[in-house]
Amino acid sequence: MRKFENCDVLAVLHEIMLHNTKHFQEDFVVDEEILREAAEESNSLDRRYLWMSRPCGTHCLKEKDVFLYNSPEYSTWTAYADTADKIIAYAVQLNGYTDGVLKGDLYELDYASHCAMAENSAVKIAQVKLHCGDGDVIMAYSDDWRLKAREYDYDKREFIPLSQNKLDTLLEIMRKERAEGEYNVWDEKKLKLEYGDTPTYSIYQLKEGVDEGLFLSYHSAKKQGLKIDKSNYELVYIGENYSNYSPDELYEIFNLRHPLDFCGHSLSVSDVIAYKNEDGSTEAYYVDSCGFVELTDFFVAAQKKSAQM
Repeated sequence: MRKFENCDVLAVLHEIMLHNTKHFQEDFVVDEEILREAAEESNSLDRRYLWMSRPCGTHCLKEKDVFLYNSPEYSTWTAYADTADKIIAYAVQLNGYTDGVLKGDLYELDYASHCAMAENSAVKIAQVKLHCGDGDVIMAYSDDWRLKAREYDYDKREFIPLSQNKLDTLLEIMRKERAEGEYNVWDEKKLKLEYGDTPTYSIYQLKEGVDEGLFLSYHSAKKQGLKIDKSNYELVYIGENYSNYSPDELYEIFNLRHPLDFCGHSLSVSDVIAYKNEDGSTEAYYVDSCGFVELTDFFVAAQKKSAQM
C-alpha cells in the first residue's frame, strides 16, 4: 500500500482520477471544493476525508460521517463493494496551505477490506443537529429525518452518534494504524512515471497476506501449480530507465545500495522486475533462485481481465 506525505493533495488525486475515472470526471470539481473548504477547519477530524475514484465518477466524504451507520456518507462509501477491484481509495488528512498549495497526507486503502470494516464497525446515529441562522435545532434521528428537516431553514447538518466515545476510539485506532503502518512511499513524480510514457523499471513484490509463492523458485511455483498473477503483486517502486538497467544491475542495486525511498524488502526470489519501454511495450522478469525468467503474460493477463470487466 502507498502513502503520499505532505503532498499536493489536489494534484495527486487529480492525477489518479484522470487515470482511473473515465466518465464523469467533473465529479472531481466537487471534491476540490469540499477539500478546499475542509482545509480551513480547526478540528483535525473535520480535515480527515475518504476519497475514491471509480470508472464512473469520484466521491469525497468526511471520514467520521462514513462511520455513522446509515448516514448518506456511510451509504455512499459502502455502495460499491461488488466492484471493489475497480476502485482506488485513499484516506486524506489535510495539513493546510503552503504557498497557496493544499498539502496533506494520503494513505492508500484496500477498499474491499475498508468497506467491510465500515459495515461492521459503524456507530448508530442518535440525533441530528441542524445549524440554523437563529440557532441550532436538535431532533431525534429517524429514517425520515430529511422530511422533518424541511421544516427548518438550515445551512448545515450534523449527526450526533449514539456513542461518541465509540466513534472517537474507532477514529483514533485508524489514525494510529496509518501513522505506524508500513507503506511504500510514493510521490507525484512516481505517479507520473507510473501513468506516463517515460521508460521505467518497476519492482513488484507479493502483496501482504499472499504467502503462497513467497520466495519460491519459478520451477517450484510451477510444480505446485501456482500461477504468477499480477493481481497478487504490488508495485513497490518505480524509476526512470534511460540508463537501460538490466535485471542483474537492478538486482545488485536493490540489494546492495537500494534507493532511500525504497521501503520493500531486498530484491528476492519470487519478486518481479518489469520494464516499460519507449514504444509502450512492457517486459517482466521473475527473480529466480538462479537468474531470471521472462514472464510473457504478466501484464497481458491483467489487461485481459480488465477488458472483461
